[in-house]
Amino acid sequence: MKAKELMNSNIYYVHSDDSLLKCASIMKENKIHFLPIVNNGKVIGTITDHDLCIYGITEEQNVHNPVENVMNRKIHTVDVSDSLGTILLVMQEEKTQHLLVHQDQKVVGVLSYRDLLHLNRSQDPYILTLKEIYKDTPMIVERNQEIDEFYL
Repeated sequence: MKAKELMNSNIYYVHSDDSLLKCASIMKENKIHFLPIVNNGKVIGTITDHDLCIYGITEEQNVHNPVENVMNRKIHTVDVSDSLGTILLVMQEEKTQHLLVHQDQKVVGVLSYRDLLHLNRSQDPYILTLKEIYKDTPMIVERNQEIDEFYL
């Protein structure tokens, strides 16, 4: 699978002068954990929910301070044509859980390790085999739910 097939193209972002509170609000409202930060139409950094908690709180940042005070300035990206293997390698080498996906120098999506975990587990042959084995049992729904809860 390629990044284009795995990415989320619904990108939320904030401006460098937006507050930490605005970042947290956008993350909460949209159930996301990562935001690109732009300035003059260009991505200049990123922030995660972890960054907000660790740096925003431990450094006693005011929630109204600009996000640029705690943003990550190193931007991790992959191309839309990069494979799942390349994506995992970049995440591992860069020690990051979130990537921006670009095409022709333009950000077109975001990828999270959570997206990949869900994909990996839902397509895992072992899990699919277990579901197939239990599909004809009287407790089909309960068994499939148990498998999903245990493995997903």
